Amino acid sequence: MMKKFAKVSILSLALIAFTGSAALANYGDDNKLSGKVRENKTTTSIAKAKVSLYKTNGKKVDSDKTDKKGRYSFKSLSERKYVVKAKAAGYRSPKSAKKDSASYTVKVDGNTKKNLYLIKK
Repeated sequence: MMKKFAKVSILSLALIAFTGSAALANYGDDNKLSGKVRENKTTTSIAKAKVSLYKTNGKKVDSDKTDKKGRYSFKSLSERKYVVKAKAAGYRSPKSAKKDSASYTVKVDGNTKKNLYLIKK
């Protein structure tokens, strides 16, 4: 009976240690997503574009405005796929004249770079 109790205790402690280390591994994620928003044909950077980041289930994670060089950045992300959308006054999606924003699915893993493209209306 004592041997069985010792085995169960050791297994329980191992499980607790493993669970705790897995939780710590996801704490403080240091994955990043950055890039530029550019005009599709000329590749000119677009300042003050709104860039929004979503989980693939549609839940919004964050948003940012591009700087004067068209740069955006999201930090402290979990490693996963995201949908990133760009929108700017006077521009539309390069894929559809009916959409005023462009969407891209991106796998974030470490320091991920993704340029986003819009086209003038």
